[in-house]
Amino acid sequence: MTYVNYAKVGEVCPCCGQGSQLIALDKSSGKIFVSCDDCFSEWDSMDKIKSCDLATRGAFGAFAYMLPSDLVSHAWYHSILNK
Repeated sequence: MTYVNYAKVGEVCPCCGQGSQLIALDKSSGKIFVSCDDCFSEWDSMDKIKSCDLATRGAFGAFAYMLPSDLVSHAWYHSILNK
């Protein structure tokens, strides 16, 4: 599935080789993380997103993908590919 408007930080997921890596917000904790839009692998920091070995699954709950405009003042904004 393609989510062209959401904040993308990786073109291809290192775990599934198909999905894009998008910035997401955990709805209950408010934690921002990176999630693959295909296999739902997760990374809790930008320095881990190139490694499948550092990915988790299910560590976060219900989430929503974020728009680049939602992250202008966030440290990860500089990593967004489609701003």
